[in-house]
Amino acid sequence: GDGRPALNLDDYDLTTVIDLAASSRPGRVLYLAGISERFRRGIEAETARWHEPRFTRFDGAVGKTVKHTTGEIMSPTRIEQYATCPFAYFISQVLKIEPLEEPERIEQMNPLERGSLVHRILYSAYTACFRPQEAVSAERLVAALREAADAEFRTQISTGPALTWAIERQQIARDLVAYVELDTKERDGLGARPAMFEARFGMPPRGDAEDRASTEKPLELRVGRRVLLFKGKIDRVDEIGKTDARVIDYKTGSADRDRYRDDAFLGGRALQLPIYILAAQMLQPNRNVTEAAYVFPSERGGFKTVGFSREVLDKRMDDLKRIITTV
Repeated sequence: GDGRPALNLDDYDLTTVIDLAASSRPGRVLYLAGISERFRRGIEAETARWHEPRFTRFDGAVGKTVKHTTGEIMSPTRIEQYATCPFAYFISQVLKIEPLEEPERIEQMNPLERGSLVHRILYSAYTACFRPQEAVSAERLVAALREAADAEFRTQISTGPALTWAIERQQIARDLVAYVELDTKERDGLGARPAMFEARFGMPPRGDAEDRASTEKPLELRVGRRVLLFKGKIDRVDEIGKTDARVIDYKTGSADRDRYRDDAFLGGRALQLPIYILAAQMLQPNRNVTEAAYVFPSERGGFKTVGFSREVLDKRMDDLKRIITTV
């Protein structure tokens, strides 16, 4: 527009668009739709959103063009996501759009990486200690935890500043030592012993750590004439005494009261624990799975436990099926 030569085709298009948008012929900008797929989709989205007197696929109304979940093997968190925000589900699960990371702004490990790291440390420490017929003291478990943490820290690549990563390592180790001591005291009181770790169901192996009881067989839940199939990976199953068992699922975020409540479905936003009770029962048919619990092994999570009891699930099974059917 100012007479200077364009650096490249993108620069030429950009200056042309700026000039045309400010001129009396802005409609001529649409020539870009013929040569740029991204520009064409943007125009299509704007037109559908602001010039159509009905909801379109750009508003989340996908009609019959998207395959429904019936017959698929689903994770309970997928249903939770839809119940929480259908539009967010549409963006991530249907359009497959992911947030754009800007590495220069990363100051510390993202929540997913931190969660995976904590899970790996706990898996290594607990599997190293808990073998059949062996007593495990809190001191021994803490020593195994420190060893597992050191090993993971050595291989973990941090994208943030070195000082921040050093502080994070120290915080993670301190939190997990405190959690192990609390966990040991609680298990001793219940007569519980960890027996399964990272037990996969309903999906093929992914090459990461898992329990020998893992299976590709999905959990089947009959709802009317339909059979819904579920998949997942259970962090830990404790055997209690000679007859019972419970599920432990680690959560590395904060124990937000709006997301985590005892014995609550929260309108479909909290289905993982009841589904995992049923899945653990499938994996442990000779035991009675009495509960499943979210455990927060960090100061940020307050070292809290949020549970769902088998007794409540049995009484509210129809509610669970109704929620899943509605979603």
